[in-house]
Amino acid sequence: MVEERYGIQVPVIEDLASTPDLKMETVATLTKYLQSHSDWALFGYTFAVETVKSLVLTLALMDRMLTVERCVQLSRLEQDFQIERWGNVEWYHDLDLYDLQSRMAATALFVYWSNETVKIKKKSMLPASEAYVF
Repeated sequence: MVEERYGIQVPVIEDLASTPDLKMETVATLTKYLQSHSDWALFGYTFAVETVKSLVLTLALMDRMLTVERCVQLSRLEQDFQIERWGNVEWYHDLDLYDLQSRMAATALFVYWSNETVKIKKKSMLPASEAYVF
């Protein structure tokens, strides 16, 4: 999804010991895209990336390719695997899920609203007798 949207290549890594080898074009494209946002929106992106620990998931959410629920589900793949294997600690795992969903929903709204350029026009106040002339 993100590869097609931004025209970048995201390398796949298969273990925790290796680090992704990003091409300079990929870094430049993502840098240019992120710098096109306001400082407030960048703060929102930072918070989202720290929440789900993935820039790719954050970009997909902000571009409305994923819902908040799906984004959080994908970020919790390892945790969900462990829950299936060892069981769910209801008071912890459920609370963590809802916390992540609320953080990501709030962050997405924050970024959307930070990027809007809505200007409020000053209304002219006409006397009631002049307002509705047919």
